[in-house]
Amino acid sequence: MSAKHVTVGTINSSVSSRLLGSITWLTLSASLVCGAYETWPDSRTNASFLKFSL
Repeated sequence: MSAKHVTVGTINSSVSSRLLGSITWLTLSASLVCGAYETWPDSRTNASFLKFSL
């Protein structure tokens, strides 16, 4: 029974760390896309790039 509790705790911690990692990755990706959107001069290229990435 204690082994089962340990396994559940390990699964929960790995899932939460993976979720945190994906949230961090999404935030970084969003900031990169916004930075590219601001720096690129052609607005049509920006719109098509955003459409493609989303």
